[in-house]
Amino acid sequence: MFLINRNVDRNEVHYFVNLDKSGHLDMLQPVKVFWIKHEDNGQREPLTRMQNKFAYGLEFVHAEQEKAIFRIVAHDQLFEVSKGANGRFRAVALRPKAEMVVERIFVQIDGGSFLFPKVSKVEIKGIALTTGNYIVEALSP
Repeated sequence: MFLINRNVDRNEVHYFVNLDKSGHLDMLQPVKVFWIKHEDNGQREPLTRMQNKFAYGLEFVHAEQEKAIFRIVAHDQLFEVSKGANGRFRAVALRPKAEMVVERIFVQIDGGSFLFPKVSKVEIKGIALTTGNYIVEALSP
């Protein structure tokens, strides 16, 4: 559905829809999250327990067979997983200015430590639902 990339390396956190055998959202885990470690030959790895709890993990507000609402634990931004006009599931950022189908989120890290990075900028990039235009919106870090 979408990914998070950062300025500190080429590794990415990927978010994929997780469907059950009948093609509905899996009620226990509607979205799967994992690393693609481009710095390590493109290996796929799960998030660590700390990353799941404090950074890139998900907290679901609502989940049913065709729709789930969640946030990434490090931020208050809400996302909705639901089917688009093409019948495929997508992630929509529920933004006050314009809802958008999310393609990627960029995180600028400038210093800090491994456990407490200093995030200076977060941008969410995607396609506006109302206009179809590609947009970039800044989120408060």
